[in-house]
Amino acid sequence: MASPAPKNAFLGEVMQTCILANVGGDNNTANCASGHGHTVCVTGACGFIASWLVKLLLEKGYTMRGTVRNPERAPQGSGWSGGPADVRADLLDMESLAAAFRGCEGVFHTASPITDDPEKMIEPAVNGTRNVINAAADVGSVRRVFFN
Repeated sequence: MASPAPKNAFLGEVMQTCILANVGGDNNTANCASGHGHTVCVTGACGFIASWLVKLLLEKGYTMRGTVRNPERAPQGSGWSGGPADVRADLLDMESLAAAFRGCEGVFHTASPITDDPEKMIEPAVNGTRNVINAAADVGSVRRVFFN
């Protein structure tokens, strides 16, 4: 009997599929598989899922930009290349999202408010996701938005 896959194996497989799903929109999966020449933004870049996604994107050669609510709490020395390592953005602030997405071809939306109070989580999560979609559409350069 084979040993069970690591807990993050499925997550890695899903992310790999998303990354290969043609962020650049040029229908050339071989080019997209390398990531070179493509800039992407990951919302909630300090979160658990996002940290694995960032690792995969960097390994593929993507130029990274990550949003965080508070850059002072972000891990230092992440090794991100191209663009700012951490861009302050709030899911409820369209202008901050648009600034983070400007120049990116893809957005991976992983940010979400975390609290034990559903009333303080549901509305900001729904409105924040709506803002991500609208900000990505408004900047003009974003060709794909991925959600977890």
